[in-house]
Amino acid sequence: MNFTRVIAGRYKGRKIALPKNELTRPTKSIVRESIFDTLSDEVSSYPFVELFAGSGSVGLEAASRGCEEVIFLERDPAALRTLEENIRSLGFGGAKVIAGDTFKTAREAVDLLQKRRAWFYCDAPFGIEAQTQTLLAAIPPDAARGVIVEHISSYKPPHVSGCRDLVKQRRFGRTTISYYRDDI
Repeated sequence: MNFTRVIAGRYKGRKIALPKNELTRPTKSIVRESIFDTLSDEVSSYPFVELFAGSGSVGLEAASRGCEEVIFLERDPAALRTLEENIRSLGFGGAKVIAGDTFKTAREAVDLLQKRRAWFYCDAPFGIEAQTQTLLAAIPPDAARGVIVEHISSYKPPHVSGCRDLVKQRRFGRTTISYYRDDI
């Protein structure tokens, strides 16, 4: 079985299993480190929602860094089993897992927030970026502190997504992280 490790925080160094399938692409450690360096102390102040969660490595990194509530959305059965095992092995009690197609279950995540704002992280399969932008634009302004999108570097995301402006991008070879905010 392949693993990655939590980078920092209370679970630092702990293993996170990766699903045994071709569909799930793990977020590289350097990318996760950059995301949480950018969010800094804000990660512990808001819930975190990981869309297309896979192994949950990004959401579990948020938990390790002090986020008390993480909502994971994933549809692949193998990835769901791995995600749930990772949550159990770390002993993280603030996780909520929503099984199903993220395009259909995203509203359920917003409802779980109960009018609280959260960080939304989206690492959709490469090649469906346009559909993902529609999903992200539909997240109500009062639900998102910001939206972080991991995408293939050749994709050029819009400068505005819904009511949010593209405020920052970081490129890591084939992968780029785009940050959207509406209150900067």
